[in-house]
Amino acid sequence: MNTSYSNTRNSNKFASIAEIIESSSELDASAKEQYIRNVEKILTDNKVNIMLAGATGAGKSSTINALFNIQQAKVGYGTDPETYEIQKFTLNNITLWDTPGFGDSPDQDRKTAVMIRNLLRRSNDAGKPLIDLVLVVVDGSSRDMMSTFELVTKVIEPNARYRDSIVIGINQTDVAMKGRHWDREKRKPETQLVEFMNEKVRSVKERISSSCGIDANVMYYSATEKYNVLKLLCFILDNLPEEEKILNVVEQMNPEMEIWENHDDETEDMMSTVAGKIKGVVTGAVKGAAIGSKIATKFGVPPVIGTILGGIAGGLFGLFS
Repeated sequence: MNTSYSNTRNSNKFASIAEIIESSSELDASAKEQYIRNVEKILTDNKVNIMLAGATGAGKSSTINALFNIQQAKVGYGTDPETYEIQKFTLNNITLWDTPGFGDSPDQDRKTAVMIRNLLRRSNDAGKPLIDLVLVVVDGSSRDMMSTFELVTKVIEPNARYRDSIVIGINQTDVAMKGRHWDREKRKPETQLVEFMNEKVRSVKERISSSCGIDANVMYYSATEKYNVLKLLCFILDNLPEEEKILNVVEQMNPEMEIWENHDDETEDMMSTVAGKIKGVVTGAVKGAAIGSKIATKFGVPPVIGTILGGIAGGLFGLFS
């Protein structure tokens, strides 16, 4: 059920943008109400479904905990044959589908493959694909990635109805070289480890491209060491099939500031791209009104990382403060 107008208006995520619209001298009362309702519709009507998949021990749970404020999640298991043993986390309009680990045994892998295939083929109430994005978590410390490649190329890619919305995150960067070349004080990889991980990203992209012809979205991070989690977030937001859904994902990001502070230099450019998409979504809700330029200005501030991080930690609309 969608949140009522009055409840949405009183929520933290809605308060700042509503205040900007309501304080406008360019709009009459009727227009203000309409634009507020337009923004509300974007925030409440776009349910997001993200599937997590990967080999056992790759760190799917730690990744979920790093990205989202999971303490607020409702945890349960599907009861129909298609989703049995797939763990579900519901955060307002976001549902995370955590699939069983891959690579334990051929028999279990076959069962997991069927569950993943069936979930990817499901549609939502509007007849669109239920799963918006698949996040494949890879163990960066493992040399044997055969099960992961088979999972992506033989199970996920052939059944994903949004082929471009597959993100592959190579987790556990800190132990990828058995702990060598990881700066424990800065919680960042040294040059040798960066080169090693970049080569791993290149290898994964090349192998997937040769197998199924897609330009895979691949990056590396460490969920437990809180490194490059912001970059992983950027990959997720940038590859959602519907940009309107970005707002709902960001609104549920982990509010712990430390999660988002430690990342590589490429992340700021990616966040600038995501900020541009957010700006377009919100401005589109008030298209045709002078107030749209004021909102655009708020979202169009230079992407200084501190400002953007503050917006995420504050539930997105900290950008309006």
